[in-house]
Amino acid sequence: MRNRKMLVTMCVLSAFLLFGLTASASANSRTAVSVKSGSGTGLFGLEIEHRFENGFAICLEGGGLYVPMGDAKAWFFEGAVSGRYYFVRGDINPFVSLGALAVGGGVEAEEVEGKAVMPGIIGVAGAEVMFNRIRLAAELGYEVVFSGPPDNEKLAGLVYGVSLGYTF
Repeated sequence: MRNRKMLVTMCVLSAFLLFGLTASASANSRTAVSVKSGSGTGLFGLEIEHRFENGFAICLEGGGLYVPMGDAKAWFFEGAVSGRYYFVRGDINPFVSLGALAVGGGVEAEEVEGKAVMPGIIGVAGAEVMFNRIRLAAELGYEVVFSGPPDNEKLAGLVYGVSLGYTF
């Protein structure tokens, strides 16, 4: 429970900081919608990012997977909200990102039924390549997921992601 309170507090403070820093951004910002595989989305998902002229961005990403197995069903999802900063260099722009993560899954069968959702944090570094309005990005990072009571374990590991999108 303590980890969840700390995570929520960190997310709220980060959001206030991010919105405060981006308040001075001009109207020349851009929005990208991408198909993504990897960090923040799981196997396959969508990413929506709004980038401001000053290099800061807000990113929402998520994805899921539903697997029917005869009479049983299993589902998995992963989603993240993060703040990014781009080191604008032209057509190739490196970035760093920090955000909050939710990972969940469930199984429904005749003998077994269970669901779980766990919070976490994610930090990544990557780069985007722009071709006119087409955006290609790759990232590598680290995520920590908190399992919660009764074990209070931290599940951590390296994550990666690639995305292909269009900017408006």
